[in-house]
Amino acid sequence: MIRARLFCYLLILLLCRSLWAYPLLPKDPTKPFILPGVVEKNKQVVPLERNLLKLQSIIIGHGKRVALINNKYVKTRDTIEGLKVIRIEENSVWLSNNGRKIKLYLFEPGIRNYK
Repeated sequence: MIRARLFCYLLILLLCRSLWAYPLLPKDPTKPFILPGVVEKNKQVVPLERNLLKLQSIIIGHGKRVALINNKYVKTRDTIEGLKVIRIEENSVWLSNNGRKIKLYLFEPGIRNYK
């Protein structure tokens, strides 16, 4: 009888201890764990997704080339996010900013488009 009570007390103690630790665990398992108070209050973190340009579609026809980048249709010599569109190809778009060229791919560079 004493062993059963002791076992119950230990079991309750272990369960309560795990419940105390629960608030320290992150709510979203994919989010990185950050201890409270570690990040400075005035420090502003800009999400990486905001800085990325996403090439979504390329339309070529009737002598015209149009690309859909970040839900905005652009053609050659247009600007988007401060970058100038210099060339629209079949599977990619070339952008320029102060002489620096950036190539956006419609698909991953390793994926081939078979005709």
